[in-house]
Amino acid sequence: MKKWLMIVTIIIQLLVALLNSGTIRSLAELTAFLLILALFLERPRQTSVNLS
Repeated sequence: MKKWLMIVTIIIQLLVALLNSGTIRSLAELTAFLLILALFLERPRQTSVNLS
């Protein structure tokens, strides 16, 4: 659920960036970028299995 909430928030931020200009647009683009970065950093990392 947390992942979907972040995706919806990113979409909303991108829509705000498309509909506005100036400082509001810049802040929306920045927050969308940071949310995308957080989404990728949050996903679980796969650990390698040692088969020896």
